Amino acid sequence: MSRSVKRVTLCAVFTAFSTVFIYISAVFPTGQLALSAVAGLFVIAAVCEYGARAGILVYVCSGILSFIVVPDISAVWIYIAFFGIYPLVKLIAERVKSRVAGFLLKICFFNLSLSLLLFLFSVTVFDMTILGNSYFVLFPFATVVFIVFDVGLNQVIAFYLNRISNKIRKN
Repeated sequence: MSRSVKRVTLCAVFTAFSTVFIYISAVFPTGQLALSAVAGLFVIAAVCEYGARAGILVYVCSGILSFIVVPDISAVWIYIAFFGIYPLVKLIAERVKSRVAGFLLKICFFNLSLSLLLFLFSVTVFDMTILGNSYFVLFPFATVVFIVFDVGLNQVIAFYLNRISNKIRKN
C-alpha cells in the first residue's frame, strides 16, 4: 500500500472513530465531556502520525460529519469549540520558545472556548441566568481542571508515541 493511500485511509478511520465518539457523547450525556475528549484523541493521533494538516483534516471532517449525524448539537459544539481543535492549539502553543507564553496561550484559548460554549448554550440550550454571579467561581475552577487535563493529555500523547504509534508505522 502506498504512503498516500495509507495516510488517507488512516485519517478516514480517525475521522470515523472521532465522529462515533461524538455521537455516543450525544446519546449518553452524562459522559459527554469525557467522550468528547476521547473524540479529540483521534485528532492527536492524526497529528502524531502525519502532522498538523492531517489533524486539521480529521478535525474538520469529523466536525462536518457530526453536524450531519449527531442528534444533540451541544455535543458537537463541545467537540468543535474545544476538544477537537485543542490538539492543534496545543501543538502551536508547545512550539512557542517561551514555556510561559505557550502556557498562557493554552489558558487563553481554554477561557475563550469556555466563553464561546457558554454563549452558544445560553442562546440555544438553556437559560444562563441560573448561574448568576457564579462565573467568578466557574472560570477559575474550570481553568484548574483544564490544567489537570493538559497534564494528563501530555501523558496520553507520550503513551501513544511510545506504544501505539510504532505499531501503526510498522504496518
